Amino acid sequence: MLIASPGRRRGKSTSGGSACTSIFQTLSTSSQVSEMAQAKVLNEQFLEKAREFITRCKTELNWEDLSEDTVMDIGCGKDFLCSRALLEKFPQIGCLLAIDALPVMTKEIMEDEFFAEYFRNATLQFHLFDIGDSSGHEGYRNLVHKIVSRNMLHQVADKELAFKNMYDLLRPGGHAGIVFCLANDICTWQVIISSSKNWGQYKREGTPFFIPANQENNYYKNVLEDLGFRVVRCERKDVQIQLFSDQSLLKILLPIAKTNLNIPADRMAQFKEESVSLFKSVINYSGSGPLHYKASEILLLAIKR
Repeated sequence: MLIASPGRRRGKSTSGGSACTSIFQTLSTSSQVSEMAQAKVLNEQFLEKAREFITRCKTELNWEDLSEDTVMDIGCGKDFLCSRALLEKFPQIGCLLAIDALPVMTKEIMEDEFFAEYFRNATLQFHLFDIGDSSGHEGYRNLVHKIVSRNMLHQVADKELAFKNMYDLLRPGGHAGIVFCLANDICTWQVIISSSKNWGQYKREGTPFFIPANQENNYYKNVLEDLGFRVVRCERKDVQIQLFSDQSLLKILLPIAKTNLNIPADRMAQFKEESVSLFKSVINYSGSGPLHYKASEILLLAIKR
C-alpha cells in the first residue's frame, strides 16, 4: 500500500476551467448543448452539497490545518466530489486516500486539471476496498486522522459493521464526518421497477443501490456511542433535489438500475420510457415545471475516544 508521509508539505495545485467549456464549443445542435448544460448544472448541484458537508466538518469539528493528517474519503465515487471539496478547503492536506468498493478511477479523473498535481505527488491516492467488509483493512488500522463519507452508506447492507470498521481505521481522537440517505423517492422507484412484471425477470444477483436504513430516532447515534465514539452532531433532515428534464433524471436512474437489473439492449428504449413514467408517478409530478424528489438524510459528526 502506497501512503505518502503525512508530514510532507505539498504545493497547492492550480485549478482550471471546466472541461465542459471545450465540449460545448464542439457541439453542433442546441439539444446537445441543452443536455450538456443540464448535466453540468446537476453535477454542480451535487458538488455544492459536498462543499457544504466539508464546511460543516471543518466548522463543527474545528479543522484548521490538515497538513500533517491522513484523511480518508470513503465511497469517493466516480466524480471524487468530497475529495475535490476537501482539497479546495485544505490545499495543503497531508495525504488524502480516496477509497471505493468499485474501480472508479478513470483517465478523466487522473487528467483533471484540478487533481493532476495531487495525483503526481501522491497527496491524493485511490485505493480499492469495501468499508462493509472487515477483511483487507489491516494496513489502514489506527492510521487515519479524519474520515469523511458522503452518500455511500445507503449502498451498504450492514451499516453497523461499516461504522465499526471506520472506528478501527481511525486513530484515537480521530474524527468522522458521515452523511447518508435514510429514505429516498429513487429508492421507492428502484423497489417498484425491480419487482415489476416487465422488468423483474431481469433482476441480477447483487446489492441494490439503495438499501433501507433504520428509521428510529437516534439509532445511529447510539450505534456510534456503543462503539466508543463521542457524537458531536446527529442531525436528520429532509432535502429536495431538482432536475430539469427527463434526460437529467435518466442520468441518475440508469446507473442505479444497472446495479441490479440486466436490461436487454433491444428493450432499453422501453425501459427508459417506463422508468421516467413510473418515477413521475412516485413523486406525483403535476406534468409541468422541473422535477423535484425528496430524500431524508442523516449527518453524523463524531470523535473516536
